[in-house]
Amino acid sequence: MSNCPGCDNSSTTYSRCNPPVSTNCVFYQGDSKVCPNDTAFTICKGDNLSNVQEILFDGICDLKALINVSDIQFTCSPGWISSNQKTLHKLLEEITKLDCEYNTIVDGLNLLVQGQTSTVYNNIPVIDPFVEVCLGCCVTPSGACNTPSVLHLSDALNKIASCICNLRARVDAAETKANNAFTNSEQALDLYENLDSKYCILNSQINQVVAYINQNITGTTLVLTVPTTC
Repeated sequence: MSNCPGCDNSSTTYSRCNPPVSTNCVFYQGDSKVCPNDTAFTICKGDNLSNVQEILFDGICDLKALINVSDIQFTCSPGWISSNQKTLHKLLEEITKLDCEYNTIVDGLNLLVQGQTSTVYNNIPVIDPFVEVCLGCCVTPSGACNTPSVLHLSDALNKIASCICNLRARVDAAETKANNAFTNSEQALDLYENLDSKYCILNSQINQVVAYINQNITGTTLVLTVPTTC
């Protein structure tokens, strides 16, 4: 007799059937059954009822262990399912609910992408949100930002890049003018130094002529004031 808790072990259990028949003497006469996912779970024609009951009991017990979710730890969302609701049915119900919520979020993101997209790269829509940007320094001489423009981010970046390129071109032009001015100033300095050198030579020659006249022409004194800066 079984000694499991809650089982009827009284003698009246056997007095109901006269004579009592042991399950070892009752045999399964149906078709043999083999579980395709677990060949060990098999009931053969001719097995006694005790063996069939043991196979079914062990199979049900294994199944209960496999579907037991009470020891699952929901680390990301500790309060997702309360401890008294940790059943397979509740778990599948919550997963289905989350699937619907995530599908709604994804649909919202798709709408956002479609509303914010102006370009497609390699057949993939590229998110291109609207931004508020002031391009006053690029479009007005004073550089004042009177009214910010609302543009796609890609358009704003293109305009900013164009503005930088224009500024670079202006800097290059100014640098060229400065270099030209420096070159011209050097040429002017060279010309001045050349004229100054010639003036000094001429000054020296005039002084020589004056000295010669004063020495060789009797009764004549020539006074000639010539700058002596050389």
